[in-house]
Amino acid sequence: VCLQETFLTSPPVPIPNYNFLFSPHSLASLAILVHHKTPYILQNVTTSLPCTVAQVHLQHWITVINLYLSPSQPLNLQALDTLLSTLSPPFLVVGDFNCRHTLWGDSTITPRGRSLESFLSSSDLVLLNNDHPTHFDTRTQSFSCLDLSLCSPSLQLDFTWTVLDQFLSSDHFPILLSPTTYVPLP
Repeated sequence: VCLQETFLTSPPVPIPNYNFLFSPHSLASLAILVHHKTPYILQNVTTSLPCTVAQVHLQHWITVINLYLSPSQPLNLQALDTLLSTLSPPFLVVGDFNCRHTLWGDSTITPRGRSLESFLSSSDLVLLNNDHPTHFDTRTQSFSCLDLSLCSPSLQLDFTWTVLDQFLSSDHFPILLSPTTYVPLP
């Protein structure tokens, strides 16, 4: 489970059967919850990006990068590229990118979205999104696709990307990445 903008200053009370991997950041605290039977290694990274990074063993080791790219900050794709170059692939990169582009199903293209699209076209990452909105703006009563899921090409067929239809006390819809093959817990 990857959470962005938790607004936590420290890990909460324990969540039964989950390890809570927490990264406080001045822009947004992020967390990854890993089932207690799933092997993992928390990665300590040096970056200006608000993120939590862990290697998680499903059928093999996957580096999970949970990001929050604030709309109030410039989009630092160089920092993302540097982060990826310091970690072990394959990657699963998820988060609130606050970038809009028709490539991932949005109705508009913003300058941030154009920059991210250019980055994706030159990177070794695959977009998993399937045109479903991930965010509802209550002010404008409109939908957008701000939350993205990216992966290394070797993982592209390993997951099915689905948006759940409940907000669960957020203005973002939960995204479910389901393994395409059964992954038993150890």
